[in-house]
Amino acid sequence: MMINKGEGKKLTSSYSWFEDLDVIKNFVLAVDEVADKLPNEVNVLGIGSGVGNLEYSIKKLLEDKYDKKVNLTISDRIIKDTKTQDGVSVVEMDNKSMPFYDKEFDIVVARSVTHYEKEDEEELKVLDEIKRVLKLNSFFITEAPYLSSKTEVDLMYKIHSLVSKFMKLKDYDELLNIHKKVFSKVSISENQPTKPLSIERKDFIKRYDISNELADEIVELIKISKNEETSGIWVEQDNFGWSVNYAILICGN
Repeated sequence: MMINKGEGKKLTSSYSWFEDLDVIKNFVLAVDEVADKLPNEVNVLGIGSGVGNLEYSIKKLLEDKYDKKVNLTISDRIIKDTKTQDGVSVVEMDNKSMPFYDKEFDIVVARSVTHYEKEDEEELKVLDEIKRVLKLNSFFITEAPYLSSKTEVDLMYKIHSLVSKFMKLKDYDELLNIHKKVFSKVSISENQPTKPLSIERKDFIKRYDISNELADEIVELIKISKNEETSGIWVEQDNFGWSVNYAILICGN
């Protein structure tokens, strides 16, 4: 395990989804829903933290509004040479084998993490590990993507397979059911993102560093696969894109 202590330097990212203020606001409001059930000293773990903006916003909420002491740990699998606020730990870890004791955290928060696992069994291993490090009567809050139909799920899988990047999205019912297999309590936050994640050709090329020729293949794939059950995935001349909905779930033991 590698832990870096920083000097309070601001973090930046080229991937704007991690800095989306609408997403951060609604996620923080979900934490606000359960904050009065937390102890005075709160251990928070962030998984898939990106540059940590969400986790720092949660820390600020709990300190400023609820006068709690917050011990924050964020996992670092995207950024390197991270500089953080004093007293915040940054950890490199395998999400299926976390370097923490049982029942160590009062809140675990995760952004778009489990759908990168290839099989449901692997996704369940991540969720089981999150449950292991959570204290009893504590909370796992996650922002999870879902698609409107199984047809969209299949097409999105084919698109990402073309660029050798795995992404196993689910429809809404599948999303709820896999969390219910691990957690005895699964509820939908009262505060949901007001807009879906939208991405188009230029964003996809930048994110996955693919060629225009490969992007053209995606255009053709969507053209031959698109039907009335894939309304969230679009193609227009040589451009393409999609909108992915996100649900903020509050899970507990």
